[in-house]
Amino acid sequence: SAASDASAGATAAASAASAGATAAAAGALPESTMTGTANPNPTARIPYAPDSYASDGDRPLARPIGAGRRRPDDDPEDPDQDDRGTSPWLWISGLLAIVILGLAAFLVLQLLNAREVPGPEQVAVPNLVGLSYEAAQTEAERVGLAVVRAVFEPSDQPDGTVLAQDPPPGGAVDAGTTIELTLALGDQTAAVPDLRGKMESDAVNLIATAKLVIGIRTEVFDDFIPIGAVVTQDPGPGVIVTQGLAVNYTVSRGPEPSPSATPELSPTPAPTPEASPTLEVSPTLPPTAAPTATPTPGPRNVGNYICMTLGGANAALENDGFVLGTVSTSSGLAPANDWIIVGQSPSAGTNRPFGSTVDLEATAPLLLSTCPP
Repeated sequence: SAASDASAGATAAASAASAGATAAAAGALPESTMTGTANPNPTARIPYAPDSYASDGDRPLARPIGAGRRRPDDDPEDPDQDDRGTSPWLWISGLLAIVILGLAAFLVLQLLNAREVPGPEQVAVPNLVGLSYEAAQTEAERVGLAVVRAVFEPSDQPDGTVLAQDPPPGGAVDAGTTIELTLALGDQTAAVPDLRGKMESDAVNLIATAKLVIGIRTEVFDDFIPIGAVVTQDPGPGVIVTQGLAVNYTVSRGPEPSPSATPELSPTPAPTPEASPTLEVSPTLPPTAAPTATPTPGPRNVGNYICMTLGGANAALENDGFVLGTVSTSSGLAPANDWIIVGQSPSAGTNRPFGSTVDLEATAPLLLSTCPP
């Protein structure tokens, strides 16, 4: 009827006003929780089931005003949430970062403390072109370099003049570097024989046979070349040179002896104060045997020193157990170590006592065309 419809509208308006007031109160208190109980609506046209209405036991407790809100991922019913700890990967990452920082600091310190190792001394290559071989050798030695006669070429320049050099002049090289020279070739030529590995007497004969002369003789220790054999030569074997050119060579002295260890001196103990002398009968000591004298080596055969240089013959005499005696010359001049031995007394193969003297006869290399003469 119309009266009942009007009554229902008034009731609905009152309910709406009550709900608006409740919403306004809830807006005024944003931190409080809205609670309420659904009651049956007698004026509703559609009835609800009884269990659709909340009872007093199901009503949630109001949270206190000002309490913090729970995070969305906080689940109070999750039993594993309280057992969660810091991830182990976080610890591993931290340790790796510490190790990397320590390594970087170590490398920086090494770079800061590193000292530059000085290299070999550099010297400027002089200009040797146009000089004679002797003058070029002197100039190279003045700055700490060496020279070697590498090539001989025909030229209108005087015999032995430097035509080219390698490395060229003006550059910087390490001290001790060898400069290879190209020299002017004379009209009369000869091939340098191979002296390497041959005994000095044989090498001297090869030099004389090739119509060359003996140059500077040096000695060096060598672990492989026997004593008295040629180690190196200048010019090298097979090089075409001018007849009468001096051939330098180096003779082996054998392996270098190991340095003997210096005995360490033990400290002298402090003197012990002497006690009062007590008369004791000392035992009779057995007689001390006389030291055995070192036997003197017996006689031996004299070696062949013909065609050796005077210096080489002197060294060979010492190795054979003999002593250099008188050195005579046909020119009456004082002999040098590069002079060639052309005679000896006693002759080779003579049996003589150990330590006997051997007299030699020497001549200048320029005066000797062949050896033996």
